[in-house]
Parts: sequence; structure tokens; C-alpha cells
Amino acid sequence: MSGMDVNQSPSQPTAAGLDAYGRRRIVQVLSTLIIAVVVIFICAGSLRFLWGWVYLGVSLVSLAFGAAYVLKHNPQAINERGRPAEGQKGWDKILMLLYLPLFISVYVVAGLDARFDWSGTYFSSVPLWLHLLGVLFSFASSVLTYAAMAHNKFLSMYVQVAGDRGHQVATGGPYRYLRHPMYLSLVLSWPALALFLGSYFALIPGLWASLIIIIRTGMEDCTLQSKLPGYTDYASQVRYRLLPGVW
Repeated sequence: MSGMDVNQSPSQPTAAGLDAYGRRRIVQVLSTLIIAVVVIFICAGSLRFLWGWVYLGVSLVSLAFGAAYVLKHNPQAINERGRPAEGQKGWDKILMLLYLPLFISVYVVAGLDARFDWSGTYFSSVPLWLHLLGVLFSFASSVLTYAAMAHNKFLSMYVQVAGDRGHQVATGGPYRYLRHPMYLSLVLSWPALALFLGSYFALIPGLWASLIIIIRTGMEDCTLQSKLPGYTDYASQVRYRLLPGVW
């Protein structure tokens, strides 16, 4: 599922539990998963698409364990992700308008590929080991998502810096090694999902969606360096935005 990576700190006391925003966010995530699975099966034209059911099962297990972990360690992150945008950047709105149809297309194309076997016709059917590789990277993406949420109190869905609410730089957990671990999880997730569902053609929108996230990472990083106190010093200590040793 989608999520964004505004880098702030959980150093202030966390909320005792979910508020109205947090409960809304849980409903949003579950609804999105249900819609995604329905889209897959409608496009596949059959409920017998095995990898659609595997995707649903893996996603539900991941959500259950991930939600339990974040609720225990940092429920404020869930609350924050359910909050509406406050001062969202114009360029961020444009990027999200481009991003939304791309990630939806991954589900649509994968389902249609399952129905018409485009991958098998033009290439060869995705082998089991590539399906499993997609599962592995999807799982790794989920783990990274929940690790970031557990260590970032203000992990917003939008690019925004709200100093009036005491935002600070997050430095714990995966933020010790990468400045934007949530974005890395998204970059991995869409190509991984295409392979998970067995579609070479779904890699096309998946890779474009990942490219949008990479662009957003760079632009958000510039915003944080200019707007978020302490972020420049943090960036000098944690050199890499997405991939250690590369960028």
C-alpha cells in the first residue's frame, strides 16, 4: 500500500493509542487492499487466479503483524498518516496525481496479464522463483515500512513540515542508515508486486511508479534541508537518501 516519508522524530511522548485519524487510516488501508484484490480478480476474469489469493493472504498477515508492532511502539505514526494534508507543496500534488494511476495500473495490468497471458505469449511465463522473489521483496518492503513507522512519530502521507507541531529529525531505527527508508520500501514494492503476481508487463507501470517516488525523495530532501531544523546536520551524518553507497 502507499505511504510517504516526511522525516520527523518520535522523541516526544507518543499518544496512548489510536485517535480518530488513526482509526480512519486503518479503514483506508484495509479498504485499499480489498479494492486492489477486487480489481485483480475482475481484470483476471476469474477467482481461480492463485497468485491473487496468495497476495491477499500475505498482505493480511503483513498488515496484522505490522499494525500490532506499530501500535505497540508508536501508534502516533498511524494517527499522523490519517491526518489530512496541511500546507502540502504544489509539486507534491502534481507528483501524486501522476503516481496514483501508475500504482493502480500495476494491479490492472497484472490481472489482465493473468487473463490473457501476455507475458507467456511474448516472453515466457514467469517462473516460480521469480514469483517467490517478488514475495520476498514485497515482504522486505513491508518490514521496512513498519520499521520506519515505529521510529517516526510524524510520518506523514504528504510532503509538509509543520513546525507548529514540534516536528524534529528522526534518527532511530532505519533512519540511522537511510534518510528515507519509507521511500525505499515504496521503490521496492511496485516492481516486486508485478513479479509477485507474475506479470512482466506490470513491471512497466511499477517501475514508473518507483521513478516518481525517487523524484519525490530528492525534492522532499531539499525541502527538509531548507525547512526542518537539524536536518542538514543529520544529512551530513547519514549520507544516503535511498540506497547505501549509491544515493
